[in-house]
Amino acid sequence: KDGFLIVFAQDANSDNKMPAAVVKLPIDDFPVSVTLTTENAMMPQFTLATLSDVVVTARLSKDGNVAVSKGEWQGSVSASVTANETSSLSVIIDKEL
Repeated sequence: KDGFLIVFAQDANSDNKMPAAVVKLPIDDFPVSVTLTTENAMMPQFTLATLSDVVVTARLSKDGNVAVSKGEWQGSVSASVTANETSSLSVIIDKEL
């Protein structure tokens, strides 16, 4: 029950690992719904609106730091992004880091 759920989207067509959107929440009950939007951008010039394909990752983090720590868990799924449309995805957190 301690820790954070970090959900982020990265450009699937680039080696750039900067997230285009990030949400960090305290770990509560699962399953949980998280919405990523352009409002969750780390940089105003790099948002979901600038991408066409993304990898969405959900990570259970002990310390809330987006950097990977041993013993954390995550799952990822690929998706297409269409401006002004909402998509529903399911991410299964099933890989220990």
